[in-house]
Amino acid sequence: MHAVVVDKISRSFGVNKVLDNLSFSIKEGSIHGFLGPNGAGKSTTMKILSGLLAPHSGEVKIFGESLTEHQKKVKKQIGILPDELPLYYDMVVSDFLHFVARLNGVDLLLIEQYVDECLKKTGLEENRGRIIGNLSRGYKQRVALAQAMVFKPKILILDEPTVGLDPNSVKEIRELILSLKKDHTIFLSSHILSEVSLMCNDLTIINRGKIMATGTVEEIHQQFKTKNILVCRVHSISHLEKIQNLEYVNKLETKQLSEHEYELRVDINSTNDMRAELSEAIIKNKMGLLTFNEEKLDLEKLFLEVIK
Repeated sequence: MHAVVVDKISRSFGVNKVLDNLSFSIKEGSIHGFLGPNGAGKSTTMKILSGLLAPHSGEVKIFGESLTEHQKKVKKQIGILPDELPLYYDMVVSDFLHFVARLNGVDLLLIEQYVDECLKKTGLEENRGRIIGNLSRGYKQRVALAQAMVFKPKILILDEPTVGLDPNSVKEIRELILSLKKDHTIFLSSHILSEVSLMCNDLTIINRGKIMATGTVEEIHQQFKTKNILVCRVHSISHLEKIQNLEYVNKLETKQLSEHEYELRVDINSTNDMRAELSEAIIKNKMGLLTFNEEKLDLEKLFLEVIK
């Protein structure tokens, strides 16, 4: 089932069209990454999904219900962590979470239970009585995440949840987000591609207000694969020119590993799978094929390939 369906949404500011006919969906129980360069329209999209901004055309459905037509009801299913922390720095952590829970309509008899559960999930139990402004950046980020989930929404929208944190805090927040997957569907925007790669089941990539790709990393890789690298180890490079002259070979690099072993890095300029053809050509030319692997694009290279 899809927790969120975005159907052909567009949004302009004056004559500037920020979003142009965006469509994608987010699976229930997944962590869905949202990527794009600065100015791509990520923040506008996240505001629309949060119910903070209305699209000029198109529709967003949350668990099958229109966000526009049933805004008050649907917004109760959505918790938001914006890139600027939504905190009252002079409040005590537990008091602040009580306040947010009441704002979001949690039954008064359940607030204490909800706050206690949230403090435990976010590792804030020992800091419940501290003033938010006196906390470290990492713990302020935990409080900001706690306010997004204290009323138990089904969907969490997280905008750059680890920005400005030290490496240890990044690791802790990442582990915390992964632990929340069993109770929430998570829509995550981040500039840290390694973070997205580690956490997300699916991705949507936008650029200049348009969808460039959406799906799993593997599906996007296949969709945009204009070339790939095949790495082979062989005994001999005596007929190297015959491999170089194959019509599907764009570039060939060699490296001597030992007296009788060489590495070939073959840049394929075809979207077709050429592994069988290349291995057959190496064997036919008696080069002594030892190993054969495909080198896949990492997420950073794939991202640059998609938005170029």
